[in-house]
Amino acid sequence: MVNKSLWLARLLYRRGGLTKQEILDAWRDEDDRGRPMAESTFYDNRRCLESRYGLRVACCGGRYALCGAEAEENAALRRLLGGTEPLSEAGAAGGAGAWLPLLADAVAARQEVDMEYASPGKETYVTRFRPYVLTLIRGFYYTVGHSARHGEVRNFAVDRIQGLTLLPMRFRRPADFSPSAYFAHSFGAYGGPEAAPRHVVLAATDRHAAAYLRQRPLHASQHETSAPEGEARFELDVALTRDFIGQLLSFGADIRVLAPEDLRRRLGDVVRRLARDYCGPADGSGQYR
Repeated sequence: MVNKSLWLARLLYRRGGLTKQEILDAWRDEDDRGRPMAESTFYDNRRCLESRYGLRVACCGGRYALCGAEAEENAALRRLLGGTEPLSEAGAAGGAGAWLPLLADAVAARQEVDMEYASPGKETYVTRFRPYVLTLIRGFYYTVGHSARHGEVRNFAVDRIQGLTLLPMRFRRPADFSPSAYFAHSFGAYGGPEAAPRHVVLAATDRHAAAYLRQRPLHASQHETSAPEGEARFELDVALTRDFIGQLLSFGADIRVLAPEDLRRRLGDVVRRLARDYCGPADGSGQYR
């Protein structure tokens, strides 16, 4: 049976923006009786693409298109939607793209898989896995689901999967699982109940950094507040994960963290270590040479 959600994504990926009627009519080639797709089916699968695969279908001027303008997102879409190899050959090419089609089918069919996974700095292991969802985050695909090895719901980077075997056993996704809730307070790939939000206040002292934050908010909760002349101030509620801290450090001295205090201390510790590594030890005056 054709996975209608991925069929819709591949159609829009290959043909660009289409009207709703063009999409409904294109389904005739797949239907046994040559019938168009029902409107309700189109809307159901549009929602499914976002909830299961992290793909948003936007409508502009009466035409529907996949969102993903960034170069790294387009590369990820090619890995998921551009391949035409049969599933039996899914692992031939290696890399994340080799497993995405098979994993996408497992998500759609609610089928368990045996997954061989390589965590950074750890030995490769195999776990029985129930994939609930695929999500695209900053150009990389992640899958969230129940891992039998860990006895809990976990998040896995698809590019670290070393092997995948589709199993005949099916599962039910828990009714209380929501991808949007799982990543509600995340900046990047870290999610789940441990990713508790903290109130963060940022001051951008560089106009280019301020413009960047206005155009590309770090989190959905981000909003701009009043600030002294010469700086822009932003507030957001987000989990203080490693990827969020890394993003803050990428701005260098162009932004300052005003709150919370423990985040300021963590960033200060990193900056001091960097200063020792690149500037040498401090002299008697406390200044780095």
